[in-house]
Amino acid sequence: MQRREGARPASAASPPRTGDPGASERVLDATVECVARWGLGKTTLDDIAREAGVSRATVYRLFPGGKPILFERCGQREVARILLELSERLEECDTAADVLAEAMHHAAVVLAEDRALTTILEREPEVLLPYLAFDRQGPILAAATAFVAPTLGRFLPRHQAEEAVEWAARLVISYTLTPSESIDLTRPDDARRVVDTYLIPGLLHEDAPLPVTPPPC
Repeated sequence: MQRREGARPASAASPPRTGDPGASERVLDATVECVARWGLGKTTLDDIAREAGVSRATVYRLFPGGKPILFERCGQREVARILLELSERLEECDTAADVLAEAMHHAAVVLAEDRALTTILEREPEVLLPYLAFDRQGPILAAATAFVAPTLGRFLPRHQAEEAVEWAARLVISYTLTPSESIDLTRPDDARRVVDTYLIPGLLHEDAPLPVTPPPC
């Protein structure tokens, strides 16, 4: 069988190492790298094992269920990484609008620069879209709310903060999947315009305007 271009030779794979604490992370890293090269459909467990330097049996042992479970775990890890980075950046924001604009901009930039996601969207969007359909975004929205809403809660009541984070996350997903010529959330000014024009006004109630700056100490 002809070895595909860019893959490591079979001899490069190390024998399974019992109790190797870094094996799971190496397999996840290898999965992301392989998907970035070939996409989801063409990436095999043999490719991932070879890239990670482990055996196919080790991959199965670490991720019972094969490719579907492995791809799901990669997605969860990437979302958690983005949100952890984001939550640290948001601590420096001074207003609700600052939090939302920074969150949307940073998430959009990270997604636009993600090689694996870019490959999937270019070559096989039909594989990814069912997981990001409007009624299937629950896990992503829940994770975004858990990370971002507490920071936004410094400026808004809890239920408004959670609602705003969900709106912002849906917008980032939408503009990532369907780019717009007029709005590009990877541009800070565009992200801020969306927040100031749509998100913040949408949160305000005529009978009880909500503060967008912290109350005086």
